[in-house]
Amino acid sequence: MKRLLALIFFALIGFDSFSSNFLSNANNEIHKYRRRKQSSPSFELGFQGGYGVANVYLSEGSAKSRGVFHLGAIGQYNFNEKWAFVSKLHFDQKGYTYTDNTSGKESLTYVNLPMMGKFSFGNGVKGYLQAGFHVGYLLVARGENEGKKVDTKDMYNSLDFGLAIGLGVEFPLDKDTKMFFEWEANSGMANIANHPTHDIKVRNGASKLAVGVKFNIE
Repeated sequence: MKRLLALIFFALIGFDSFSSNFLSNANNEIHKYRRRKQSSPSFELGFQGGYGVANVYLSEGSAKSRGVFHLGAIGQYNFNEKWAFVSKLHFDQKGYTYTDNTSGKESLTYVNLPMMGKFSFGNGVKGYLQAGFHVGYLLVARGENEGKKVDTKDMYNSLDFGLAIGLGVEFPLDKDTKMFFEWEANSGMANIANHPTHDIKVRNGASKLAVGVKFNIE
């Protein structure tokens, strides 16, 4: 009887030691997997929209800002948990108002492609900074003066490009979904004016606030 009790006692000690080692090894493997997943490349896809203020920089005359909207898709390739490449495809309003000799406004609608590098910081709720450039193609241009609307697309060059910067904050909704709020500014470098008889330079500029959602794509 004593031998049986001793055998059971040592068996329990051995099982406890085995189970402790097994759980410890399993926990280590889980942490290693999580670290590999955080540092491995991944891809996110989503959409965003928002409101902002647009204006133009004129070599002659003056212009005032106007409210604008934008809406589109966003793709993000994560090199690791800090660095990423972001590309967007937006329908983007730009333009300006004027009150020199008469009052009116110009409404310019572009399909815009910002491409930026992104640096994230923090855990859980993360802040981020991003910078790069954008390329836009003019779809529609309309002028409004004293209640009359006219097509003014011939007054502008189709291609626009320039610098893009931004900052924001994002937080997880679940393990595969994130929501974000951001500010982005675009500064045009191209002369968008198409005036054969006037040497005038017009460059776009915009400052925008946006909200969006991204989904992790395995």
